[in-house]
Amino acid sequence: TLIFAVAKNLTIQDRTVRRGGWRGDLPGLGADLAGSVLGSVGCGNIARQMFRMAAGFGFRRLIACDPYAAREAAAELGVELVPWETVFRESDYVTVNAPLNDETRGMIGEREFRMMKPSAFLINTARGAVVREKDLVRALKEGWIRGAGLDVFEREPLPAGHPLAELDNVVLAPHALAWTERLVRDNGVEACRNLLAVAWGEPPPGLVNREVLENPAWRAKLARYRGEG
Repeated sequence: TLIFAVAKNLTIQDRTVRRGGWRGDLPGLGADLAGSVLGSVGCGNIARQMFRMAAGFGFRRLIACDPYAAREAAAELGVELVPWETVFRESDYVTVNAPLNDETRGMIGEREFRMMKPSAFLINTARGAVVREKDLVRALKEGWIRGAGLDVFEREPLPAGHPLAELDNVVLAPHALAWTERLVRDNGVEACRNLLAVAWGEPPPGLVNREVLENPAWRAKLARYRGEG
């Protein structure tokens, strides 16, 4: 969603129409996806799903940096695992798909923004603190990069008067892009199914660490719920 929004700078297009302007009043008509390079910081489940969704848009190259990613899994999607610097130097769209932890906090800052093409965009839908916001604001103001799309921030909600809110080359969202009404509903239904399964003495269908089913204490608990103990 944010890739499309920043490529066409929908924020400016919307404001232009609302104040009575038209396409001749736009500062530009937008950037292409076809023929460009899509890069990702991280190549886990979310990044791989993004690359799957991007397959039909004609990107010339798909690249990612992730020291923990399986090269085979990436290759199946046509994704090339490359060094950190390559993602920033060669991508037209740099997407952040990394978790927030001690290793990743603040790992994208001035050095990385200065590596990026002046025509490139940063997209962050992961966690705000992975990116140093002060450096990002400077990069956007001084034209080191063309723009950014952000669904996450160092502080949430975004404080009133934040410098990011004053920039025209950034599209902002309230950490809600992943959610839809159906997704919220389905999450609730799935939670209820898992709770009911345990209450009936059955393994929850959404169980991830299935090795717990071999734990004697867990097996005994389910047996009690089934009325066997």
